[in-house]
Order: sequence, then C-alpha cells, then structure tokens
Amino acid sequence: MPVTIYPNLLKYKNSSGVFQGATCIKGDQGDTYTLNANDRTEIAALVDDAVFVETVTGTTPSITGQANFRYICGEVSTLSITPPASGTIIVRFSSGSTATILTLPNTVKMPDWWISPETNTVYELCIEDGVYGSVMSWAT
Repeated sequence: MPVTIYPNLLKYKNSSGVFQGATCIKGDQGDTYTLNANDRTEIAALVDDAVFVETVTGTTPSITGQANFRYICGEVSTLSITPPASGTIIVRFSSGSTATILTLPNTVKMPDWWISPETNTVYELCIEDGVYGSVMSWAT
C-alpha cells in the first residue's frame, strides 16, 4: 500500500536513491513508498518526526494505528480505531447521509462537547498517546 513520508528521507535512501526494501515514486508533497510492516518500523525508528500518510479503503475499516500516521478514509458507515499506546495518529473520514458509527477504546478521552459523528460531515480526529483525543469537523 503506498505511504507518503514527510519530511524527505534522502539521507535514509540507499545508493540508488531508494529506501532499502521500498519502491519510491517522487512526488510534489513528499516521497511515496510501497512499504511492508518492517520498512515502516525501521523508518519510524530512524526518524522521530516522520509523518506517514496512508489511504484506507472500504466503507467499514478497522484501523490499528501506528504512531506518526495520518489515515485518510473516504465515506465510511462504520469505523473502528485502536490508537497506539504512544505517539500521535490522525484519522480523516467522511460521514454520509447516514451518520458513521465510530468505535474507540474507552480510554480515549474526546472533547466533552463532541458526542458522535453527524451526517454529511468530514471529520479529522487526532489521538495522542492512546488517550487524548481532539476533533475537527466541517459540513460537506
């Protein structure tokens, strides 16, 4: 699955200009790589502030978050998120004409004013250290 990595990881590329074990496609926003789980773990260990952007497909995804990942979902009917114990994840999704059913662990504290997703709204959730949650939303 393609993952975009910020900032540019030139110093971590091999002599051919490609991160070891990954396929590189140069892009305007950053470098896009096709990574396996070991590559992601290795990059995360090398670069503390790297941000990975992963596109999530399907209308009923279940995300087991990795630190420093931003997950981009389309319109989803249900969404289950398990955040990492440490680090930050961001999850963006759209709630359509039927409100998305969102499942988070009880340990995640979302703002008091936010109860659950509403219809026809885009959301961006940020979860820090598996506990502290914030939400931005806007109508579609």
